[in-house]
Amino acid sequence: MATCSVGRRRRGSGTAGTTGGHRRADRAGASTRARSGTSVLVEAIAPDEDVGRNARRIVEAHAQFLDVHVDASAEACSRRDPKGRYRQALRRELPQVTGISDPYERPGSP
Repeated sequence: MATCSVGRRRRGSGTAGTTGGHRRADRAGASTRARSGTSVLVEAIAPDEDVGRNARRIVEAHAQFLDVHVDASAEACSRRDPKGRYRQALRRELPQVTGISDPYERPGSP
């Protein structure tokens, strides 16, 4: 069985981004691959419970879904970020970053 990784910053389309539209495109691509029998690893941010439930519903129609929640502060993410995206977002230089300029709700039970 083939395996692939789909992520906002790794897509081959050249449209990497942080908006809800980019996240929807990531999930759509992952769903297409899962339907074809490919194991898919997606780095996806679900900014609220509704988005997370929808992602689970889409994937579970075709494949097993495993939700992993990593709890780290924006400051910790900034220290670990080799590209400096979090530092840019904290300085308001990078718009629409979930958990900084866009809202984020911690999952009740990932």
